Amino acid sequence: MAAVRELFGSDTDAKLEQLSASYLSNIENFRTGSFMTDKTLGNYYFLGLIPLIFPAAKIIHTFRNPVDNCFGCYRRLFNGSSWSYTYNLAELATAYTCYQDIMRHWQQLFARRIFNFEYEGLLAGQQQATSGLLEHCGLDWNDCCLDFASNSGAVRTNSLGQVRSGLHSEGIGQWQVFRELIAPIVSLQPFRPEEVNNQTSSCPDVR
Repeated sequence: MAAVRELFGSDTDAKLEQLSASYLSNIENFRTGSFMTDKTLGNYYFLGLIPLIFPAAKIIHTFRNPVDNCFGCYRRLFNGSSWSYTYNLAELATAYTCYQDIMRHWQQLFARRIFNFEYEGLLAGQQQATSGLLEHCGLDWNDCCLDFASNSGAVRTNSLGQVRSGLHSEGIGQWQVFRELIAPIVSLQPFRPEEVNNQTSSCPDVR
């Protein structure tokens, strides 16, 4: 918080409130209920700011095998130029490595605020993984969570088709047959939150 006050000056609180109001105004047309999940790809850039703007926000870091993840991005046509790096394998590998480095920093800074949700763990034990997620969000268990594909709620992202198809493992290892053609991303290493948590850090914990 000290760094933020140094950046914003004496009217830090007012500027944080302004950022909060601006964000809520921009998403008004996307909200369909009391809760909303913002899964914008670049959210990890702002994890240091989000707890200050929205103290009650729940931060969920979803991740999967990095090669599966990058191969999935490479295959998809994203709207706008912000994600143009996904069209070049070398740039995609660099961007993914930077994302991992940033997340390791946030993990050290305020690990208690981040719930790490691994896709492969969800496949291996959907009920246990979902139960942990709900607990982090302060929500009660509901059996409907295991049948999320039947939820008629709005999904306004490129993941609409994936959400409606339910939980499956079809996306795991699809890149294997293209190994020789996607060399820049094949060597990417998985993100391991437990390894980061065991490292020492001089950063204060933000709760």
